[in-house]
Amino acid sequence: MLLFASLALAADTWTSVAPGIDRLYRTTSDPNHVHAAVVDLGRPEIWLRATREDERQATVSSWASDVGATVAINGDWFSYTDYYPVGLAIAGGWGWAGQDDTADWSFIACNVTKDCWIDPWGNAAAWTPRAWNAVGGNSVLLVIDGVAQVNADAFYSSDLAPRSAVGISADGETLYLVVVDGRSSSSEGMTFNQMGALLLELGASDAMMLDGGGSSTLWVEGSVVNSPSDGSPRTVSNHLAVMVSSSTDSRCASLPNGKYCLDATRMATCEGGAFSEGDCGYYGLSCEASGDFAYCVDPRCTNGGQASFCDSATVIGACTDGVVTGTGDCAYYGATCEASSGTAYCVDYRCAGDGNQGWCDGELSRTCAMGVYAEADCATSGLVCDGGACVTPGDDTDPPDTDADTDLDTDPPVSDDPEGARPGTWSRLDGLGCGCDGVGGGGAGWAVLVGVLVVRRRSGGGG
Repeated sequence: MLLFASLALAADTWTSVAPGIDRLYRTTSDPNHVHAAVVDLGRPEIWLRATREDERQATVSSWASDVGATVAINGDWFSYTDYYPVGLAIAGGWGWAGQDDTADWSFIACNVTKDCWIDPWGNAAAWTPRAWNAVGGNSVLLVIDGVAQVNADAFYSSDLAPRSAVGISADGETLYLVVVDGRSSSSEGMTFNQMGALLLELGASDAMMLDGGGSSTLWVEGSVVNSPSDGSPRTVSNHLAVMVSSSTDSRCASLPNGKYCLDATRMATCEGGAFSEGDCGYYGLSCEASGDFAYCVDPRCTNGGQASFCDSATVIGACTDGVVTGTGDCAYYGATCEASSGTAYCVDYRCAGDGNQGWCDGELSRTCAMGVYAEADCATSGLVCDGGACVTPGDDTDPPDTDADTDLDTDPPVSDDPEGARPGTWSRLDGLGCGCDGVGGGGAGWAVLVGVLVVRRRSGGGG
């Protein structure tokens, strides 16, 4: 309630930094000084940039000046020993060594088309090429789905300090970079809870705290606009910048922010209309595109960069954006791996290694479709089994059996394991193919539904 009273007494000064970028300077009676940059991500000349690993350990002002930023803010908490951040760090599609997401830390990530998302606490997200730039942040989020978070613990509800935060609007079109000064007679700072209310009031639907205290720094058009509590900008690990291009390369005219394949191995990237080129072929890879995003494809992704594949006779794998995101063991369920129609699937052991076939066992129809086994008693419906299908008696239109692999008529397949591997396992998987839950790499959860392996992870808008 006190916060809203202070907001009512706020004095706001808005200035235009560049088309699509506005700066807010607010003074409140707390007292507090609030500094914010509100960025229209829909403008084609605007793009985002995070700190590369080799650029770490710099003040916001020096780094922003070096990279030619229009606006920049400090990033994640970090170690003073080596200046590596606590959480995920990615710049231009290249992840920092050993800096992965963990379940007890969050991050903001944006793809090359400027679709941004904030990772929730409790989720260890797998790396994806679409996280083109990413900066880690505190595990306790400020705003979630349009609701400012209120934490009763004194650390969140009463501890006043300089703060830095980042937020995204509900439609994903607006980015908010916010710094509140603190530890001075002119600006006391804010609590976590107050920062959540502030970000919500500015328009953020999701928001996350960045490193605060002496690290809190907002740089706009060549100057630090806040008053860092150390007396001068602190050297920090990483940063997040808003970049503005002055012109558009003709090769980016139709796609100012995105990636596309120039040919089978070469890939183009456009950011704010600026063109750059990379060669997947240098690494022995091919280039593939999905919509306005292109990527290099791991050679193991034999069915394409967005499909499953057989890594061996019994191991199934999945690819997302050209990266092998994990594997599952069909053999765990007594199954084999088979690929057809541009995908792969585990084959029910009752199909005897052939995932697409049909046969009759008396009047019992038995079929396998993409590894999924099914059976039906034709006699219960007054039908007869012919070629693996239930048909009306006398309506035998099935051609002579010329392919024993796909139409076994009355001869059931011979299983390698006539007793059936893992008895009872398949009874719960009928119609699902291989279950494979809990099997895979990189912490991914697996499910093979209707014979197709799917990696279950939060998309988070990271398409």
